[in-house]
Amino acid sequence: MGLLNSDPYTFKSGPTCTGTYMRVNTPLHCVQGDDGKYYAKGTLMTYYNQEARLNNLDPMEIGDIDLEIDPSGVFQVVFDGLKQQFTNCTDVVDPVIQEATPAEQPAATPSSTGAETTPSSDSNANPAPSSTSTA
Repeated sequence: MGLLNSDPYTFKSGPTCTGTYMRVNTPLHCVQGDDGKYYAKGTLMTYYNQEARLNNLDPMEIGDIDLEIDPSGVFQVVFDGLKQQFTNCTDVVDPVIQEATPAEQPAATPSSTGAETTPSSDSNANPAPSSTSTA
């Protein structure tokens, strides 16, 4: 998939044309910046026109993609993909779980085999049931 630009576009090398063809080269990354915002980062390949792309000609320009994005859209895409993989699942609101400091960790308890066990610090090991769901 690409974009056909109907506005005049001036390449860094000088020529201006209308009908340039642009495509996103893979991989495309979603990253969180130092400012806490999320960005899509990748490479934009710009061709003289769509015919140049279809004929496997080199792009006339290669540039960076650095766009601020709404992370909820990215998470929705990921969750939709996971729900296709795991078809018998339910949406739930994940409670914010803060890690307990070592002093707050429960003491080790003996198991039925006599060995000591320590509760897992993995917040997903035994998730609490939730009565709240989102569609």
